Amino acid sequence: THSVNDLQSAVLHAQWTVSYYNDSTKEYIHHEHNILPHVTPLLKKLTNNKSNNQSDRQVALEALNLVWSIFIDVQSCAQSAVAVPSFIPSLVTASIYRDQGYRMKRECKHADDIRIMSLLCIFHIIRVDAPSALKVMLNDGQYVNALIRSVGAAGGSEEENRNVKFQGFENMNIIVSQMHGEEYPQQTLPVLLKGIQELLIEEGADEEFNACLFHTVDEILIQQDAYQVIKALLNSYQDDTNGNQQ
Repeated sequence: THSVNDLQSAVLHAQWTVSYYNDSTKEYIHHEHNILPHVTPLLKKLTNNKSNNQSDRQVALEALNLVWSIFIDVQSCAQSAVAVPSFIPSLVTASIYRDQGYRMKRECKHADDIRIMSLLCIFHIIRVDAPSALKVMLNDGQYVNALIRSVGAAGGSEEENRNVKFQGFENMNIIVSQMHGEEYPQQTLPVLLKGIQELLIEEGADEEFNACLFHTVDEILIQQDAYQVIKALLNSYQDDTNGNQQ
């Protein structure tokens, strides 16, 4: 059974590795692969844990911050970033829904920190050349659902909440624009549209949020049109090929 001490040890080991291998060599990547299997299951365990222990939460945040830093700092992280989808969406989701009553009292600053850091982690992975990780996230559907929940989740001060939502919008727009010309699953787009529709209802008359939402909808609709064109071309090509074979 993993404990907080295990996580602290993993964090210390990872910190040593980062300081010792301060470049993006293959040896560094090899050690990074050894860090993640230790850190990520403990993070999932702690973020899903309803324990109120402040030290547990602090260690989880430190570990998440460390993993996040590794992916940002190492430019060649495209090879190792494929490990990200397995834990980032679950971290986002767990931090929001860890304890609904607890969240309603606005006492779970921990959940807000985890959510913000998770969104930043996703944002930087998107920015770095990690197409394989992005594809896995979109294929399994966890990322899209977690992102929608993150954008729509309340918590913390009003300013913090707005910052989280706008970070989510930025992630969403980057994702949709990066999907152009790529073989991402089309079912991702309706999920995003449905989530945005719900957010529009929730936000009401907030013009700034609505502008962000409508911009995202435009991007999605453009992408949907692109899919339809590609699909029609492929079908046409297939029909021509079959006709020639006959």
